[in-house]
Amino acid sequence: MTSERQKAANRANALHSRGPKTPEGKAVVRFNAFRHGLLAQDVVLPGEEADAFEDLWNQVRANLSPMGPVEEFLVDRVVNAMWRLQRLGRAETALPPFADARAQGGPARYTSLFL
Repeated sequence: MTSERQKAANRANALHSRGPKTPEGKAVVRFNAFRHGLLAQDVVLPGEEADAFEDLWNQVRANLSPMGPVEEFLVDRVVNAMWRLQRLGRAETALPPFADARAQGGPARYTSLFL
């Protein structure tokens, strides 16, 4: 059990913390709250293969052959969505309910076309 004195000291110390100030410090703590990455600003996250993303991007662009800035924009959105959906599929399988169902030979409720 934390004493009242310790709680007061913790509150006082917390007032001094304002987070990182330098670009280097911000880069270090950037992914502290990272969970699944679906809403991350960067499409390719640390630990993912940038070459695989580039291959996907090239394949989709070659397949759809965008003409003009609007189609190019839409193709980029499609590729980004495909990449994030692949990440979602990996995150879903990492969750205990999904992992337990698959380990027991149960049906996979959600499947991805891109995995």
